[in-house]
Amino acid sequence: METVFDTLAYTRRLTQVGVEAAEHAEALTDALRAGLGEGVATRADIARLESRMDPQDAKLDALGANMHTMQWVLGLVAALLVMMAARLFGVI
Repeated sequence: METVFDTLAYTRRLTQVGVEAAEHAEALTDALRAGLGEGVATRADIARLESRMDPQDAKLDALGANMHTMQWVLGLVAALLVMMAARLFGVI
């Protein structure tokens, strides 16, 4: 998506705030326009990416809940194994 950049207004503003020569203001404007190019994300670009990320966030939340449950199950299994080993060796 292309970003709209009013170079004339930008050049005028630079002149208003003290950039002495119009050539300097124009050079700064050209440099900024070249820097912006297509490398700047617009609000629409960001909104589109956020909408694509929402389903992924939901999947990660579900995975995190499953991992929490698995930690509890593994903890219980480990505790049972320790108790069984203790009983086998006559500690309990």
